[in-house]
Amino acid sequence: MTEINYSQNYLLDIDFHTDTINQYKSLDSIQYSISAPGNSVTQAGVLPIKNGKLSIRSYSPGIYRAQCTTEPRIQLGKQKQGLNGTFIIYATDINNQPKPVFINDISLAYHKPKLWGFF
Repeated sequence: MTEINYSQNYLLDIDFHTDTINQYKSLDSIQYSISAPGNSVTQAGVLPIKNGKLSIRSYSPGIYRAQCTTEPRIQLGKQKQGLNGTFIIYATDINNQPKPVFINDISLAYHKPKLWGFF
């Protein structure tokens, strides 16, 4: 089995639940700060949101799901430790006003996609 990596960059793929889906018209961009526990910031910046889907969870009435995906532009190197993230998702509400959504100090699960070949 041979591992082939095509990118050294990570993207943000955030799902969160909300009971206020009707407040948002779109999810626009995300400010992020990523750090190792107890250490200084590893990466920080702002990225546009590529997909900003808002959907209804049919199996949980009254709870909605918001999904955010960015372009793969975050460079973290080879991580061998847990990472924490703090995020501000910039949204536009139904009145076309800016609306920040704060997500503070959460543990990140990071996944490096790989292409495997069998020879």
